[in-house]
Amino acid sequence: MSRYKKELVGKIGEWHVQAELAKIGIDSVSIDKTFDLYLWQRNHRIELKTSYPRIRTSNKEVFAFNFSEDQRVMDAFDYAVCVGLNHDDTVNTVYIIPQTFLALHNNTAKNLQIKIYVKRGNFYNVCNSFDKFKPAREVGLDIFLENNKASFTRKKNHLTKKLLQNEKTLQKSFKKKFLEYFKNGGRVEGAMKEFDLGFTTVARYRKQFGMKVALGKYVRKPFRNYKGSVNDAKKDIKKLWEKGHTRTEIMRILKIADKKVSSMCRELNLPHTNPNRNRKKK
Repeated sequence: MSRYKKELVGKIGEWHVQAELAKIGIDSVSIDKTFDLYLWQRNHRIELKTSYPRIRTSNKEVFAFNFSEDQRVMDAFDYAVCVGLNHDDTVNTVYIIPQTFLALHNNTAKNLQIKIYVKRGNFYNVCNSFDKFKPAREVGLDIFLENNKASFTRKKNHLTKKLLQNEKTLQKSFKKKFLEYFKNGGRVEGAMKEFDLGFTTVARYRKQFGMKVALGKYVRKPFRNYKGSVNDAKKDIKKLWEKGHTRTEIMRILKIADKKVSSMCRELNLPHTNPNRNRKKK
């Protein structure tokens, strides 16, 4: 992704939301402060977040929406409208999340990152973020047509309650499946694959659920899905780079997470934009 396009990502989501609001008769003003859009007719405030799919180590894709510390102060705005884009800049999914939900997840961390799975066929269906944020996916922008302040607040609180309850229900379901897996003789490597978790996270959940933390010997693999070594990966990256593939394409072809690919590209002194790209298109 070019630097110019990176700067436009947020605007693509903002323009989409403004256009959809205009279709239902809501005028919005872009202010780019703690929140992004002011709906002056009814005094509503929206924070816009936009994300392209990011590839995880497990080769699954997620949308990642980041919220700063000041955006998690109670009543910083009304709703966060999170726009998930496809790589061709079309809109995949829109999540409308109450600011109260974010405020209740405030902690000492400087930033809060909400990661939501991108729906692509079948994937693990217990306690995954796609199901967790289902209520926020079902809300329409017509929620901002509400004129009555008390009613508007009640709807925000109701949606927050649904998200929190959904989170609690899925966590309970996850705990049950996790305990059953190990009770039936499951092993750590299988759990990592089954639940899409890292070694350290599996150990943490075992401790949290009152199980023995010791998991026996486990040799960490540099990549979960790529079969070769680090040197093999670098050679494959270089070959694909010379053919004109972008970093995102390389991630998908080799099934290596974005951070790993970025790190190895830096070690190979490869620029962010592939100069061989034009040659590939010819």
